[in-house]
This record gives sequence, C-alpha cells and structure tokens, in this order.
Amino acid sequence: DVRLLRSSTPVLAVRPGFVLFDLGEAKGVLLHDRVVMVGSDRQKVRTIGEEVQHRLDALSRADGAEEYPFEVRVLEAVYELSFTLLEQSLQRLTGLINDLLTALTDSSPAQSDSRRGAALGQLLPLQISLNDLRTRARRLTEILQEVLENEDELAGMCLSLLERRKQSVPPAGIATAAATAASSTAADVS
Repeated sequence: DVRLLRSSTPVLAVRPGFVLFDLGEAKGVLLHDRVVMVGSDRQKVRTIGEEVQHRLDALSRADGAEEYPFEVRVLEAVYELSFTLLEQSLQRLTGLINDLLTALTDSSPAQSDSRRGAALGQLLPLQISLNDLRTRARRLTEILQEVLENEDELAGMCLSLLERRKQSVPPAGIATAAATAASSTAADVS
C-alpha cells in the first residue's frame, strides 16, 4: 500500500484502520488519532506538516469543530493546503503568461522578431504546466468524490468511530467466557 505514495498520481486510499493519501505535496498516513506526513525531502515534509498542523488548529478552534472527527478535520486541512498550493502555482504561471503576452503584443521597434520568436517558444511549456495544474486539481476532486460515493470506503474512513467500537467491544474470549459463566450461574440458580 505504501507504493501508492510513490506514484505521481493523487491517491486517497481507505484501508482497515488507516487512510493513505497523496495529494501532490501532502503525502501521509492518517490514523484515528494522528497523521504521519511522509516524503523524501525532510525539510519540505516538516514545512507541510507544520502547515497542516496550523490549519488543523484553526479548524479545531472553529465553532462546532468538536462535532467532526479528527480524520475529517485532517482531510479538510490537507485538501485545503493542497488546493492552496495549486492556486499559488497557478498565480505564478499567470504572472509568467501575462509577461509573455505583453512581450508578444509589444509593437515597439525595440521588440524584434527574434524576441517574439523566443517568447512564442515559451508558450508551449507554459501551456503544458497549465494543463498539468488543471489535471491535478480535477484528480484531487475526483478521488474525494469517489470515496464519498463509495459507502464501504466512507464507512472505513470513520477511523475514530471504528476505534471507539473496537475499544468498547471486549475480546471474543472474554465475551464468551462471561456469557458461559452467566448461563451456568443461571442454571445453578434454577
């Protein structure tokens, strides 16, 4: 399952007891009471982890935040961060495109054909980058929608609830022994 985090494709994979996520810059494992951020660049992981913690703290202070389980608040913080990072990339590309369009439409004598040709050559990489951003944003939305539409995955994502249920149910041997003791006591009384 950890191999999913090595892929370049965004992933939100619900597994028994945990959720794996790779939303571009934010990658990790979500448990019922904690989230572990992963990545090859330790400083980048630390920075993203701190930002997720900051967003999680802000969400926790919001009115009614206690109504939402930990895993919902974490996924909201991680998704919010992922889309913020996409938006920042879009703003950088927008600035580059605007500068390039200004250079292309400049009709002053100082603007030579060779400069326009060089500017035209920069359009294709910018278009590819824009298409990549659009694809990543769509995929982030699609994987969340896929989980929300799948009842089994949605139920499996309720990590806090599953953990509470697991803690409140005694192990099978204890329950069976208690039921046997109760039935033999009832038999002895009658």
